[in-house]
Amino acid sequence: MKTQITALTKLKSAALVTATVVALASSSISAKADYLDVDITGWHTYGGFGNAGNSQVLINLGAGTQITGYDFNNLSFSAISPSWRSEFILSVNDSSGISSYMDFRPSLDDTSGTFGPVSGSWSLLVDQGYGGPFSLAPDGILWVTVYESFNDSTDPDAVVNSGSLRIYYNAVPEPGTASLLGLFGLCAIWRWRKNGTSRTVSR
Repeated sequence: MKTQITALTKLKSAALVTATVVALASSSISAKADYLDVDITGWHTYGGFGNAGNSQVLINLGAGTQITGYDFNNLSFSAISPSWRSEFILSVNDSSGISSYMDFRPSLDDTSGTFGPVSGSWSLLVDQGYGGPFSLAPDGILWVTVYESFNDSTDPDAVVNSGSLRIYYNAVPEPGTASLLGLFGLCAIWRWRKNGTSRTVSR
């Protein structure tokens, strides 16, 4: 009988991260004001969370940025026997991967083979969603990866045939930017009051 990898195992293996920080200009990543898209086509899993062979990417979004959820679009992956489709997990984390994360198991099917293509969203469905919305650590790094809840020691366990993740976030302005926005606001109020006084005097 297969034993699922626990949250404690995830915590212990987080130190194995070897991904490289990439710029948002990467061809597989595009950003908008409140979301970014990560193309995971061709990604693969080799084992549990933090396994150096798992496909992953680190993205600098800025300290305190709030990650609120994600969609998976046109997702299809193949679980290679003896690995099961139910063992494949989509994972969005802060750089530690310990307490701030949103994991989702797209399939509950305990068989090998191809899943999808399907589209959906991270949620706390029973046996499918884990973690919750979170804020990024002071380093501002978002860690996106895929992994297996059970390591079958195949090479690889699963391959993503197609799909992308749309990750929603609320950016926190840097102190200098926040101060500048505040100054603009004060200027706008001053101009409104000045113009209002001029109109009153001219009557």
